[in-house]
Amino acid sequence: AYHDATNGHLKYLWFENPHLWTHHIETIDKGASASFPTGLHTSLKYNSDGTPFIAYQFENPGGVDALMLASYVDADEGNCGYDYVANAWQCDTIDLGEGVGQYASLALDGDGYKHIAYYDGDNHDLWYATSAPGSGTQPTCGPDPNNPSWTCYRVDGSTTSDVGKYASIYVDENNRFHIAYYDATNDDVKYAFGVDPGTGDCALGWARCAKIDDMQADYHPLDISIAEDAAGYPMIAYQSYDGDLNLARPLVALGQLPGGECETVCGPEIPLATWCCETIDPSGSWVPYRNGDYLSLAVNSIGLPTIAYYRLYTDHSDGNLVV
Repeated sequence: AYHDATNGHLKYLWFENPHLWTHHIETIDKGASASFPTGLHTSLKYNSDGTPFIAYQFENPGGVDALMLASYVDADEGNCGYDYVANAWQCDTIDLGEGVGQYASLALDGDGYKHIAYYDGDNHDLWYATSAPGSGTQPTCGPDPNNPSWTCYRVDGSTTSDVGKYASIYVDENNRFHIAYYDATNDDVKYAFGVDPGTGDCALGWARCAKIDDMQADYHPLDISIAEDAAGYPMIAYQSYDGDLNLARPLVALGQLPGGECETVCGPEIPLATWCCETIDPSGSWVPYRNGDYLSLAVNSIGLPTIAYYRLYTDHSDGNLVV
């Protein structure tokens, strides 16, 4: 799934035969114009049946932007999709507001419910939306404003902070969210996980939020990605302040204690650093380049991580996709 910047459209490319590079491109949603596009900040996931779901932002010319969710439903059963897939997709509005829906990240749980982390670009907060029932409060958002079926709430942020850019989410076997994101106020990579209402330590008390690594002043990563390892612990891939590709993991996931083998401990400072922030691919010295732009992390069934990312030569002479 991707944004067509020329036309302002949301598009979906799929391969019929990857070996022969036989592929199809579908236009799912169209913006009002290239100046007011749709399909920004896309995040694609498939359910157990192979049905695609895409979270994205629709930029409204009236200033009321939207967090959207598109799903494939079959010909003439939906409200979006064009040309040979006319009305074969369903595009629903999940949340509305100026700047809402930026850095959308989608996860599906084992029951098929949707979970979306996103950034409110107007109020500079990290938000979370879910279609799962029993979220601890009455539904507040969703496709039908007169009959809300989703729950949307602020995970982290205040009137004086800017948190939530580069949000990335996964959901564990208990349907609890885990979100990695950037805190622009304190220049930190942060991690939040869902807890019972009122037991958290950030925003409305529905999550625990912790600093993972310091990005140093006036520097921000160009992406953050989180995934769950085979034992149920989080992994966070990110770009460090000096242009290295880093991977952060809890020390317990590595079978270590503070003061052990990890060369760069990180994570919450109180009571002690409990994560290991390891450099996977350092930035270049003889030929200056930085690693970790626009990265994506995935973990296979036996727990081995794979990271795709962009390597940019700092003189902008070249760039490469690296795995």
